[in-house]
Amino acid sequence: MVAGAVVLGLLAVGGAVRFWFAHGIWNSRRTAPLRVVPLTSLPGWEMYPAFSPDGNHLAFSWNGGGGNQDIYVQLIGAGTPLRLTTDPADDHSPAWSPDGRYIAFIRSVTDAEPGIFIVPALGGPERRLQASRCERGPWRWRCRLDWSPDGKFLAFADRTSADGMGIFLLSVETLEQRRLTAPPEEHQEDVQPAFSPDGAGSHS
Repeated sequence: MVAGAVVLGLLAVGGAVRFWFAHGIWNSRRTAPLRVVPLTSLPGWEMYPAFSPDGNHLAFSWNGGGGNQDIYVQLIGAGTPLRLTTDPADDHSPAWSPDGRYIAFIRSVTDAEPGIFIVPALGGPERRLQASRCERGPWRWRCRLDWSPDGKFLAFADRTSADGMGIFLLSVETLEQRRLTAPPEEHQEDVQPAFSPDGAGSHS
């Protein structure tokens, strides 16, 4: 009886293996090659890519082949990029709102305070939300934005005159802000925040 049970067990395992091979499941999982697909092929600097919530569009910063950085949106796999900003200052770090309607970004300004802006994803007037000291000095390219899952807040890195660079939370509606982190003296900065999927936490 025991021997018979062992034989039946081996036959069952053999049948399962044959099924996997016959349907290509085993081979496809072990040998399917990865493909690198370019999403844009524009001349110049293309930086800070960000997928739209539905995965159909890509927002990024592009210098137009030799000018300043502006924010563009590209339909993946078709069309030409739509230019959203035209300011002579550099715009970068685009971040999609959870509903896909707006894109937040950071603007570098030479003769005034840099700022955090939002612009409609399909084009339209932009709105400045907040001045940002993150753009000064060597911290510029480490500044990023992230929307809360409910679309009500933006997390961003900034510094005050009294404290080092930390993570702040900004209300998109009221423009009220509060500081979330303050790095110890032995650390220089907290940067590049990211919300958890449930919105309960923000990491940097």
